Amino acid sequence: MTTPLGFAVPLRLIDERSTTFRAVVADATLRGTANELTLALYGRIPMDSLKIDGDRELIDLLQAW
Repeated sequence: MTTPLGFAVPLRLIDERSTTFRAVVADATLRGTANELTLALYGRIPMDSLKIDGDRELIDLLQAW
């Protein structure tokens, strides 16, 4: 099932330990191929080579981590 915010996984209650998660709007997103994302997260290519939406400061924090 897809939503305007991305992908959702439907969950159903099986026992009292099960949880249903609701889709939320991301504060920041990175978009690129799997190869580009991996290279950027390992610092092999600049993050600016990816499409960045949202709070750039969060992306900088992720990169510093």
